[in-house]
Amino acid sequence: MKACASQVMGIVLALCASLAWVGCGKKTQEYRMDQPINMGPFSFEVERTEDSVKLVHPSEGPTLEIRVYYRMLDNKTPPFGKPFDETLLYVRIVDKADNTIDYSGRGLLAGDRRHPSEWCDIFTVSRTLIGVRDTAKLGQRASDFRLIIDNPDVREGQPEQVSIQLR
Repeated sequence: MKACASQVMGIVLALCASLAWVGCGKKTQEYRMDQPINMGPFSFEVERTEDSVKLVHPSEGPTLEIRVYYRMLDNKTPPFGKPFDETLLYVRIVDKADNTIDYSGRGLLAGDRRHPSEWCDIFTVSRTLIGVRDTAKLGQRASDFRLIIDNPDVREGQPEQVSIQLR
């Protein structure tokens, strides 16, 4: 009887832990491209996207590269505060099959690291990436993906996470 009770207790604890983990998911808010996004001390917008095909490695064949361009609208960081590239760290694109691609690089187009006015994130869409679960349904162009950005410094009235359908 005692062994059965301890097994039941173990199952109940595992179930409670898994339910608590599910409840810890971030609340995602839908945004559009060109809509202002407030995250921490920054206000910015996703301006546009560009698709291109690159030959990264001969064994993979042509690989899709998606560039997502942003424009800074307001930067309220204190002098020598944390720059945007240390704040907006978890940026990724996700397609309808839930294939997830983390950004592979960030380019500064105007301004400097502490006060950027324009930048882009580069996503290399490859069948061999860890986040790719269904290669048959892997997105083929920017419009097949949603951009997901986590807010590590949530302030009053700001989203924890945003999702933007790319064009």
